[in-house]
Amino acid sequence: MVLPPNKVGIPVAIALGVFFSPAVTAMPLSADTGEEVRRATRRGSTELFADRVIRQRTRNYRETLLTVFDEWLQANRFISLDALLDAKPIDAETVAGALTDFGREMCYAGKPYGRFSETINAVAGRRPAIRKALVQAWDLAFAWQADEPREHHPAMPLSVLLAICSLALLWGWPHEAAVFALTWAGILRIGETIAATRGDLILPCDAAPGTTYALLRILQPKTRGRLAKHQSARIDPIDIIRLLTAVYKNYNSETKLWNFSSTTLRRRLNHLLRALGLPVEKAPGVVPFDLGSFRPGGATFYLQLFEDSELVRRRGRWVSVRVLEIYLQEISTATFHARLSGEARRRVGELSKSFPYLLDQAESWLLAGIPPIAWKHLWSS
Repeated sequence: MVLPPNKVGIPVAIALGVFFSPAVTAMPLSADTGEEVRRATRRGSTELFADRVIRQRTRNYRETLLTVFDEWLQANRFISLDALLDAKPIDAETVAGALTDFGREMCYAGKPYGRFSETINAVAGRRPAIRKALVQAWDLAFAWQADEPREHHPAMPLSVLLAICSLALLWGWPHEAAVFALTWAGILRIGETIAATRGDLILPCDAAPGTTYALLRILQPKTRGRLAKHQSARIDPIDIIRLLTAVYKNYNSETKLWNFSSTTLRRRLNHLLRALGLPVEKAPGVVPFDLGSFRPGGATFYLQLFEDSELVRRRGRWVSVRVLEIYLQEISTATFHARLSGEARRRVGELSKSFPYLLDQAESWLLAGIPPIAWKHLWSS
C-alpha cells in the first residue's frame, strides 16, 4: 500500500521522520553459511592493516623510524608528523622536502642508508596518497646509495661449508652443523631457518615412499607479497639429508630447528671460523663470512653446477632472474682460495675431505642416543 503524499508532495513516512529516526541503525554483516562461519572464526584473531604486506617486525621498525622523524620535525620544522600528514589537502611537496632535509642530516651524521630508505617507505605507508610524490626524497636516497660503498655477504664455497660442518661435528655441535648445511643447501635466508620448526621440515622419512629430497616450509617468506604466499625450499644433497635426518628425526613438530638466539649462532660460527684460520673481523680488502654467506654460497654453487639461472631463481625464490643475476654478479667466490693463508687452506682442505667419515660416525652416535657433549672424548678413542 502506497502512502498518500502530504500537501507539499513529501511521503508521509518521510515527513514523520521515520527514515531519519536516530533509533534506526545499520545492520552489521553476519555469516550466513557454515563455510562463512568457519572463515569468520578463523579470521577472528587476525588484525588487518590497509597497507602493503609486510612483517610485523618491519611494521614495528617503521613505527620507530617515524617516531625519530617526528622528533626531528618538531625540533626543526615546529610541526608534528601527524599534523604534516593529516592535513587536508596534504602538501606532498612539503613532506618530500622535509624528508630530503632529514635524509641529508642522517647522511652527514653517519647513519646507515637503510634507515633513511625505510623512513621514506614508512611515510608512504602512513599516507599512501603521496607515495608517488616523494620523488625528491628518493632522488636523495639514490644519490646517497651511489656514493656509498656497498658490501655484500661473501658467498661461502662448498669446501668451506664442509670444513665448518666437519669441525662442528668434531666439537659435538651437530645442531649447528645441521642449521648451516640446511641454510646453504636450501638457499635460505638465515632468519627463515631460525624461525622454522620441526613441523616445517619434511624429511624423506616423513614423505611418501620414494621421496629422496627434503623440503622446508617457509611460513612468512620475504617475497610473499609478490610471489607465492606459501613457499618452500628444497634440499637435494643426500649427505646433508642424512645429517638433517639424524639430528631432527625424533624432534616434536613444535620444536624449533634452532632453539637459541641468532646471536648465539653467530658467535659459534665465529668460533669455527677462527679455528679454521679464517677472518671474523672486517679489514681493508677483507669481508669475513657470516650468517648471510650461506644463501649466496648455495646459489652460486647451484648456478655453476647446473648453469640454469631460472632453476636457481626458483630454488632461491627471487622475484626475477634479473634480481638474481645482479645479486650473484656482485658477489665473488672465484678468487677466495687465493686469498687464504697456507695454514687456513690446509685446514679447510683436510676437514672438507673428512666430512663423509665424520658424518658416518656422528650419524651412528645420534641414532644410538649418545649425547653430543660426550663426542669429544669418543673421537680420540
